[in-house]
Amino acid sequence: TAIPLLEQVRDGRIRQLGEDHDQTLTTLQALAGAYLSAGKPTEAIALAEKVYDARVRKHGDDHPRAIEAMGTLAYVYQGGYKMKQALTLFEQARDKTVPKLGPYHPLTLKTLSRLGHMYRAYGRTPEAIALLELVRERELMVLGGHHPLTLTTLWDLAGAYRNAGELDKALLLYQQSAAGVDRLNFAHSYAHVILDSLASCHEQLNQYDQAEVWRRKLLPVVKMRDGPESAEYAEELTRLGSNLLQQKKPAAAEPILRESLAILLKKQPGAQHTFHTESLLGAALSGRQKYADAE
Repeated sequence: TAIPLLEQVRDGRIRQLGEDHDQTLTTLQALAGAYLSAGKPTEAIALAEKVYDARVRKHGDDHPRAIEAMGTLAYVYQGGYKMKQALTLFEQARDKTVPKLGPYHPLTLKTLSRLGHMYRAYGRTPEAIALLELVRERELMVLGGHHPLTLTTLWDLAGAYRNAGELDKALLLYQQSAAGVDRLNFAHSYAHVILDSLASCHEQLNQYDQAEVWRRKLLPVVKMRDGPESAEYAEELTRLGSNLLQQKKPAAAEPILRESLAILLKKQPGAQHTFHTESLLGAALSGRQKYADAE
């Protein structure tokens, strides 16, 4: 829903201000992020590259606006699975941001946090942990523990510790991040990912009852974001149903899995996840001694 509005603002600013005006470029940068969120990486990358080139021409490559545009382009490259280009740009942005703006500037912290995420994605876990711990400490001082960027860093750091096999540390950080998102009424761009990560970490530790609490909080977030008839919502229903089966609650799992399956049969009738949901529903029916239906 953001894309048509941003495109309207873009057209108006180009007419009134010109293509290279700072306000126009700011709108184009936001539009690139919206394209990426909507699953349009090609359009997002082309637009982010255009904005970065314009910022460099207008201000020079070490100006904060150009550095911010570089970080946005790196983020869009990452979302478009151009990981090598993304990592290179994030490191270049770090090398420009820290001496130009200092170690505690919000743009510096944002850049370092995203670089830590890239290190984690590349399997460079010790580097990711060291950098994200540093960023977390600075964000707590500068932005506070409830700031969306701090919550994202906590989630990323938890993932790095999880990759390192330190599940206790990961769980604590996931809990802090999810609690902050909860206080924001889930108004966070990573809300669904953060809640799912906490739930899956609880499940990895066989803490299915605690995972259920967060999976139930996650359901309305996914429902609002993707729609009640979306495959994404159905898949989250399936995860909750699977969790309930692990707790030996087939009666509670059955209606949830039926709802999921009804959506998936419309949206993805031949998908593996649909067959998986059918299998789980069969297990729920068997657990309720409805053996003919289960078969």
